[in-house]
Amino acid sequence: MANNYRYRGRDQRTTVDADQVEKEAYRNGTSSIDQAVSDDRLAGAVESFTPDDAGDINDPLESWQVDDLAVDTLIGATHEELLRRRQLLEDMYPFEIEGNTLRYIGDGFGIYEFLLCICTAPTITKGGYVRLPRLFERIVGHASASYFGPDNHCLHFGSPRTPEGPAGFADAAAFLAEQTNEFVWKPNDGLDPANAGDQGVDFIFWPPLLDNRSIAQQFFLGQCACGNDWDTKFDDLNLKKLFKWFDAAVVDPVRLFATPFHIVDAVLIESSREAGFVFDRARIVGAFEKLLDQSRIANYDEEVRNLTLEVLME
Repeated sequence: MANNYRYRGRDQRTTVDADQVEKEAYRNGTSSIDQAVSDDRLAGAVESFTPDDAGDINDPLESWQVDDLAVDTLIGATHEELLRRRQLLEDMYPFEIEGNTLRYIGDGFGIYEFLLCICTAPTITKGGYVRLPRLFERIVGHASASYFGPDNHCLHFGSPRTPEGPAGFADAAAFLAEQTNEFVWKPNDGLDPANAGDQGVDFIFWPPLLDNRSIAQQFFLGQCACGNDWDTKFDDLNLKKLFKWFDAAVVDPVRLFATPFHIVDAVLIESSREAGFVFDRARIVGAFEKLLDQSRIANYDEEVRNLTLEVLME
């Protein structure tokens, strides 16, 4: 399923159903896969289903047969997506699959659960929920930096910024230039710094110098997308637009794209062509669990726990 280019849109939508099954299992300890798929999704599956979705069927079907086949296909695809997650993450996956039942076996507050809560929250733009994408940016910046090396320097760059960090875009740029002697603040004539925002850059990291030469360094620029429209954000971090504000880096930066959602393989290939190296939920969990020095994000532990409980238990 996961690498079928023809059905990549359908397969990606199935990840939403799998998230709902996981949320139900988190809340109740277990979840029946067929019962956890929402009625709206089942109705939509019936409405959009064609027998070709289930393979080669030569004989005409009665309407009730088409409906049953649509439901069975959706539930089967959801089960397959959950199996894919287990295969990708192995013992880092906080659920186990027993036939048609998904069982939660985590400790309640892991990184996987936090990413799941972002994807199933009722909103990420109102009330206390606005903390979800802000925490995501800070945590995934360190996790992705650790993916490329244990000693990378990481700077949160997105807006709004951390209280202890640089206040504005120009201030963040000045801090980065002070640290690296690159990304020198030099806006094109007519550009107003008050309208700079963050230019799609949520975090930056770079490896430590090994030869005491602060020149021609490799930078990694990360963009985060936590909303359901994440797949429309691939060009928000545009290097040509970014370097209207700076002297261009000597070495072209590597673009990164991070989202808390699972991305099926066929969509991951397409996303990577447009957005650069992609961190989806599986890659973030792997980097966090296997590579990240947890002390780097310890300040966020309590808030992560509270938000995870608030969203997944509602």
